[in-house]
Amino acid sequence: MTALTLRLLGAALLTGLGGAVGGAAVRSLRRRAELLRELSAGLGLMAEELTLLRTPLPDIFALLGDRPFFCLLRAGFGAEPTAALWRRAAEALDIKQADREALASLAPVVGRYDAARQAAEISLVRARLDRSAQALEADLSGRARTYTGLGLSLGAMLAVILF
Repeated sequence: MTALTLRLLGAALLTGLGGAVGGAAVRSLRRRAELLRELSAGLGLMAEELTLLRTPLPDIFALLGDRPFFCLLRAGFGAEPTAALWRRAAEALDIKQADREALASLAPVVGRYDAARQAAEISLVRARLDRSAQALEADLSGRARTYTGLGLSLGAMLAVILF
C-alpha cells in the first residue's frame, strides 16, 4: 500500500468514526426517552395497584421488578428505609437531573400516605416525565439526522486537517 492509500483509508476511517459518534448520541437520547416512558408506565401501574387493589409495596415492587428503576427497588427492599431506597434508585438512572429530582420527590410520599394521596403525587411526577420524554422525542425527530451528519462532517474535517 502506498502512503496516499493509507492516508485515504485513515480519512475514511475518521469520517466513519465521526458518523458513529453522532449515531451513538442519537441512540443515547432515544434510550433516555424510552426510559422516561417506561418509568411513567411503571409509575402508572404502581398507582393503579395502590388505589384499585391496595397492593402492599413489596408486592408492587416484585410485580414491577422487571422494569427499570423498580428492579433496584425490589433488590434493596427491606435493607433500608423506603424513602432512602427510592432516592438512591432515582439517582442511579441515566436521565436528566431535573427528572431524577422529580422522581426522587416521591420518596417521602411512597408508603407513608393513603393510596389516593400517593396516586395523586405519582400522577404529577408521571406528567413531568411524560413532558420530558415528549421534549426529547421532538428534539430527536428534528435533529436525529443532524447529529449523524455533524459527526460525519467533524470526522471529515479532522481527516482533512490531518491529511
